[in-house]
Amino acid sequence: MTQRTQSKSPLGTLLWVLGILSLLASTFYPTDLASYARGEGISRAPETAHFTERYARFVNPVLQAGLPVLLGDKAGMIEVVKIAIATTLATQVLKHALNNVHIMGTRLGERPPLPSGEPPRDFADGNYNMPSGHSSMASCGAYFVSRRYGWKLLLIVFPVLLLTMFARVSLDKHTLSAVISGAILGILMSAIFTTPYSKLAPASRDA
Repeated sequence: MTQRTQSKSPLGTLLWVLGILSLLASTFYPTDLASYARGEGISRAPETAHFTERYARFVNPVLQAGLPVLLGDKAGMIEVVKIAIATTLATQVLKHALNNVHIMGTRLGERPPLPSGEPPRDFADGNYNMPSGHSSMASCGAYFVSRRYGWKLLLIVFPVLLLTMFARVSLDKHTLSAVISGAILGILMSAIFTTPYSKLAPASRDA
């Protein structure tokens, strides 16, 4: 019987510390909201941003949910459920907890301003900016897929993550700090539960 080590490597511990520090730095960065005022709103966003918002951003969640099913990876399916719950809870708790927090005159929950004279479509248009839920879901999917099934898959999931973050900023849905915060949060939540995939049964691995 082989024994799995329970101790973390110094590099792993360092990466966790850097990840948490990066999350705190991006979350509490005092964004200059006035710099996001464009006057013309999403009409100036490139077509890439619109395409990503409508279609491409779903690639990572679909791969995250679909690969374990296609491979018959029951352990992976359980990990996906845990990651989805943890990431959603962490994102929503922070969104509501930070909505009315002010840092150097900036309310963390305030989204980029809408074009002059354009009324908010709903309450969330001006609230719950921090962190970006789209970014956290895209990043937790990216980490899970590449960590569990091979880092080569980063060639697919990492560009999708970057495009998702780019789209949210380009479409004036989130500040830059919010999409960075969301991406780091999703990675950290996924890292808690994700393990490398093996085709061998658990009994065979321990033999």
